[in-house]
Amino acid sequence: MSGLTGHRTPPASISEVLSGRRMPTRDFVISLVRALLTLAEQGQPVGRGDPRLLVWRQHWLDAKRQLEAFPSTGRSTTASKRRADRPLPSPRKNIDSPGPAPLGTASGERPATNWAASPSSVSRRQRDLLNELLTSTDSEGRRWGDAKWGCYALYDHDGEPLWLGAARETIRIRLRRILVSQRSDATALGLLDVSDIAEIEVWPLWQYQLDRHGSAAHHLSRLESTLYTKLTAETRFHALLSENVAQTEPVSLPESHRGAIVDHGTRPRWAGSEARVARLAHVVSRLAERLDETGALPSHPSRRALSLHASRLQSLAAAQFLPQEPHTPPSA
Repeated sequence: MSGLTGHRTPPASISEVLSGRRMPTRDFVISLVRALLTLAEQGQPVGRGDPRLLVWRQHWLDAKRQLEAFPSTGRSTTASKRRADRPLPSPRKNIDSPGPAPLGTASGERPATNWAASPSSVSRRQRDLLNELLTSTDSEGRRWGDAKWGCYALYDHDGEPLWLGAARETIRIRLRRILVSQRSDATALGLLDVSDIAEIEVWPLWQYQLDRHGSAAHHLSRLESTLYTKLTAETRFHALLSENVAQTEPVSLPESHRGAIVDHGTRPRWAGSEARVARLAHVVSRLAERLDETGALPSHPSRRALSLHASRLQSLAAAQFLPQEPHTPPSA
């Protein structure tokens, strides 16, 4: 690894980290990823400023936060730098939390979990609602999620559009990657918090299911541009968390389907809750910290996402806590 990145790590340390016996340092993680990327590119050196390293710095920060959140075992440590050598925390066992569902129990009591500071996940009920949306059919019996080409929009608990994306490998695969496995750049970079998503709308391009001539990609780009103009005009913030889309000649919108992935009982409570404000504040804090750690360029999408999230936080907090601007949750 030292020959590829200039960072020498003793073999014993590499073995301990890869076997899970201790937490690696950030320099170790970045050096390892640089070495692997260099090998994948036939020896082409990968610098420390490579944008592909941003997501790995974020993964390291997330793991470090989870490690520090573990209760102390009673042992005293003489140096704070030894925190990096503690064993890695085991994966979360409860797949149903955190998220909108744990806001209240059957008795109406708030759980003791510090939800706002917990990593986001999608509950089983949300996955069920997502599957219902994707497997429901149109007037011709086609399942909405089976469309190979199309666009999708994600809305928050107030019905505000958050994100616009395009699918080229079926809408179902794309949405599950964002919401369930969370392997998309949007969630990995912290631009999009899945707990903030309450509704999904899809616009399939059914005519290109068997496209072999490349015309689908051109039509998809025009559809995405048309929808971007439409959604940015609809939101009071006049911006989306997704990247700006180049303007093209508008096209007619195909039939769409919109559905909720948060149940009717949870959404009204969550939309106007203090926990939602706390969660959004945590998202803003994490984005700002990551930008400070990585030194992302001004044009990086994380900076625009931070600005938009901060505007949303200010608006939500004012509506929640100022009596002259009461927050009205959307009717479910």
